[in-house]
Amino acid sequence: LSPARGDAPAAAPLALAAAAAADRIPAPLDAAKARLLTGRAFAAAGESESAKAALQQVAADASRGGALLLRDAAARELRRLGTRVATRHDAREPLTERERCIADLVAGGHSNKQIAATLFLSEKTVRNALTRVYAKLGVRSRTQLARAVATRR
Repeated sequence: LSPARGDAPAAAPLALAAAAAADRIPAPLDAAKARLLTGRAFAAAGESESAKAALQQVAADASRGGALLLRDAAARELRRLGTRVATRHDAREPLTERERCIADLVAGGHSNKQIAATLFLSEKTVRNALTRVYAKLGVRSRTQLARAVATRR
């Protein structure tokens, strides 16, 4: 992309061509990297919808392929464009035993104070653990957490 350095409208087609070439080989990681550059170029050129489409494809492809750093880079770019991105951890990163226990108690209707007393923890520790649980499961509320726990069982 050096010929297009500083020229975002020219960079996007070059990056798209690189992605297409990588797809033909096939080289999925290189294709995803090229699409990330495509999304960045579209964003710099003010074409936010095209940028979002390219970056969402990168995030999905990278997540499926286990390229977590690339997925996270695409998510950061999407957030810069004002798109809400669910933070889902890889399925290979399950909840810890403590996090599972806390999630189960939340699903059972317990308050943070009750959970803290039951597990001999501080409320702050429970709150911090729930923040990690929400991020790992991609949920935003206790109700969504309870549904996720019920689905997991």
